[in-house]
Amino acid sequence: MGDFGVPVVWVEDSDGDFCAGCSSPFSFTRGRHMCRMCGSGFCGKCSSSKRPVPWRGYAEPVRVCDMCVQAADRTKRLQRVRAALGNDSIDPEKHSHYFTDMTEVKRREQNANIMEALKRIYNAKIRPLEQAFKFAEFYNSDLSEGDFDARPMVLLVGQYSVGKTSFIRYLLERDFPGQRIGPEPTTDRFVAVMQGKSDRSVPGNAAAVDPRRPFSSLGRFGTAFLNRFEVSELKCPILDALYFVDTPGILSGEKQRLDRGYNFEEVVQWFAERADRIIVLFDAHKLDISDELKRTLQVLKSHEDKIRIILNKADLIDSQQLMRVYGALMWSLGKVVKSPEVIRVFLGSFWDQPLALTGKTNEKLFAAEKEDLISDLRGLPHNAALRRVNELVKRARLAKVHALLISHLRSSMPYLWGHEKKQKKLVGRLDQEYRKVSKLHDLAPGDFPSMDKFRAGLERFEISEFPSLSQRLVDVCDVALTRDVPNLILLERFEISEFPSLSQRLVDVCDVALTRDVPNLILRIQGLEEKQEGQGQGSRLNPPTPKAPHEYSSPNPRPLDNMASPATNFFDGDVSPMKSASRQLTHDGDLEEEVATWNIQESTENPFSDGFEHDSGFEVGQDDWVVSVADKTKWTNSFYELGPSGHPPTVTGQQVRPIMVDSGLPTQALRKIWDLVDISGRGALDDEEFALAMYVISDAKVNGVESIPDELPRSFLPPSKR
Repeated sequence: MGDFGVPVVWVEDSDGDFCAGCSSPFSFTRGRHMCRMCGSGFCGKCSSSKRPVPWRGYAEPVRVCDMCVQAADRTKRLQRVRAALGNDSIDPEKHSHYFTDMTEVKRREQNANIMEALKRIYNAKIRPLEQAFKFAEFYNSDLSEGDFDARPMVLLVGQYSVGKTSFIRYLLERDFPGQRIGPEPTTDRFVAVMQGKSDRSVPGNAAAVDPRRPFSSLGRFGTAFLNRFEVSELKCPILDALYFVDTPGILSGEKQRLDRGYNFEEVVQWFAERADRIIVLFDAHKLDISDELKRTLQVLKSHEDKIRIILNKADLIDSQQLMRVYGALMWSLGKVVKSPEVIRVFLGSFWDQPLALTGKTNEKLFAAEKEDLISDLRGLPHNAALRRVNELVKRARLAKVHALLISHLRSSMPYLWGHEKKQKKLVGRLDQEYRKVSKLHDLAPGDFPSMDKFRAGLERFEISEFPSLSQRLVDVCDVALTRDVPNLILLERFEISEFPSLSQRLVDVCDVALTRDVPNLILRIQGLEEKQEGQGQGSRLNPPTPKAPHEYSSPNPRPLDNMASPATNFFDGDVSPMKSASRQLTHDGDLEEEVATWNIQESTENPFSDGFEHDSGFEVGQDDWVVSVADKTKWTNSFYELGPSGHPPTVTGQQVRPIMVDSGLPTQALRKIWDLVDISGRGALDDEEFALAMYVISDAKVNGVESIPDELPRSFLPPSKR
């Protein structure tokens, strides 16, 4: 759950047939184990760890999957980020500040948990269907673990010397390995700038075989490309939120295209399909669009919603020239990018040098454009989760249609001989087979794959060698599309960390209302109706003699003296909510009804109470406590990470001492805080006392040790201890 109060998303998978980690089928020798943290089914190899899961009710270590262990490690890393933010190590004037405030960090943690759940759904319910019918081989679209774990990608495209590498350095505010900046064409390779533990460059061939990175399918472009690809790793706060891909500068001329050794447009298309934002840079002094740039922009045409244009080095021209250059750029783009919508263009000078004197008059404009651009990039982590959910839904629908197509073609094959001849005949009339499958299974034509791609895939396989379609695989895939993925989208709409921790008191009160109070009222109403029926519909009723409260029928009769006893507890289960009662007649024409009127007698309760006897823990709400709900949730998570024991769970002084010492407060102040918060006097702290201790320590760090009270005010006392 972590310091951010964001739990691992629970995915119901009580009857899954495949491991949510490796997609292996469960069998007699490969048993199914449920992860107590996320609810998915895993094989023993993918769930070998044990951890306590207190928020699910497991105080002792229980079996959890490797994915949840990785999520817990990620949470610890984010806790270190929060510690850095608490120490004001991030300069608010730097670009890092936009990506490292606590709202963004919590949102990234929530999105990461959604991606973990999406990965489990894919591995257990969609990938088995793909593997059975060789989906990845047909469409060159293998989905690895790194594709789910990767941060949002920002792809930079442009001609040589327009400032692509300088733009990355401008945002990172530091150099990165493999950086080459100059007026000549310097970047001759694709460079992925990513977060790492240290500064280093990883060659493309090594990066392509690393399952933790999202580059495994780049191997299909061959060694010529991988030799021109590398991953640059460094430590930078911005790279916790997204990563950048720098591309070679585009030159004019056919010779440049032939000398690359790989198809530049196809590689750009691969990155564009996976990118969350595509930035095309132009130099204010070079607005011409070469042939290769034109082909590249045409490749990006299907991703117009991701494209942003940057007119860089705009400070080198004055306002009048800037207006003309902007118009010329839009005119040039209009001939290539044929879109009904206007592409967003950002103006400025995106490098670490001060503005030129010529552009000083546009300084406010450039500052506003910079804010807009960074805000656009800042929203990528949040939008990336929705984009990947959307892409997985499209992939799952395509995989289902692909399996139904293969199954239909297989059923048309002869049993003994003539397979090759029949397959050629079926491939030649795919349009007719598409219509048959669409009508048979009520599928939309838009869900079907490209006929050319499907035909090319069939040429590499024999249809008769595919297995028969298991309806179970299709049903499980449908469950993922109709139940599991929509639940993730619903979770994404809310900030999970904003929900308060569940109070058992609220659950108990609700149960009492359902099991005791409402049935009591129903029995009373039924008793009145039966008495009316016995008297007759038109008869006149004589006023009855008022009865004492204990004379009324009740499933739990109790003397009045006992009801008024101050020792009575709200949860005893046999206390009537009514203190006294009387009956009266109401006249309406010829019909007289007997109505029960309940009068609350004088007591020591609040005269505006609801008639129930509350203990002190319910009278005082969480809002009256100095510890906010958010802080209580955060420190409760830290409390359980210390490994409390006993009932109720408590932590000893030895367990709490390291955290208190790390605060830097004097020993005398810490001793005074311990004496204050150990309200129960047992030499150990429960979760409320621990949260109060953390609050007093935080307040003392801000306002000084003089702010520590000599005695706890009422607002400091936890609600259950007042």
